Amino acid sequence: MDKPTIFISYSHKDEVWKDRLRPHLQALELDDRIVVWDDRKIDAGDTWYPEIKDAINRARVAVC
Repeated sequence: MDKPTIFISYSHKDEVWKDRLRPHLQALELDDRIVVWDDRKIDAGDTWYPEIKDAINRARVAVC
């Protein structure tokens, strides 16, 4: 069974709030129970729209 993905959507000007949320999810992520996704996983030069669309489609939870 695939691990549930948590999609985090945020404005880069509010990145501090995303960074405050991540440690609360980290225990489950380190225990390999969830995948946390945010746009920092997109590599420079990648086409960002398909990457985000795919992450949204995989997500079971979205944090906006």
